[in-house]
Amino acid sequence: MRIVATCVVLILIAGCASPSGTAAGLSVTGDERGGKIPNGVGNPAAMNAVRTHCQQFGKKSFTTQMNVASEGGQLVVEGH
Repeated sequence: MRIVATCVVLILIAGCASPSGTAAGLSVTGDERGGKIPNGVGNPAAMNAVRTHCQQFGKKSFTTQMNVASEGGQLVVEGH
């Protein structure tokens, strides 16, 4: 199941989130190297937040960690 979820997120993430790093009440915590979004797994708004955050630094996002909802649903991305 984690492999399927990872594939879905990788397909949804083409880049990195909004100039402010927020979308629909979600906030990206991070810098030019990447960031974290609590409860971001499976949330399309989180994907947009990540895309905009990374675009601020001229980078694209790559998912490096996804926690299941029961573990907080944290999405961790790296900017390249």
